[in-house]
Amino acid sequence: MFHRLKPLLTPLCYTERMVNSIGNTLNIAVGGLKSAAKSVETSASRIVNADTNGANTDSEMINMLAASQSYKANATTIAMTKRMDDELGRILDAKF
Repeated sequence: MFHRLKPLLTPLCYTERMVNSIGNTLNIAVGGLKSAAKSVETSASRIVNADTNGANTDSEMINMLAASQSYKANATTIAMTKRMDDELGRILDAKF
């Protein structure tokens, strides 16, 4: 006989996947923030000490600007993820 098929995503499974997705996104974005901050720090240090270490200041300025844009993008991702987490909390509070 035919058995009823269970839905692929039960509410609990869906909630678990959403929580995991939010957590994974936060971990990646925080790692990106750390990396971008370190790149900005390194480039700034090389620019300040360009006379002693012979760094190409133009190249370091480009690296620093790229890292600052990466920092902004990761910060935006964290803000968006925070809003998603808040919305998921509101949905769960309404259902339970």
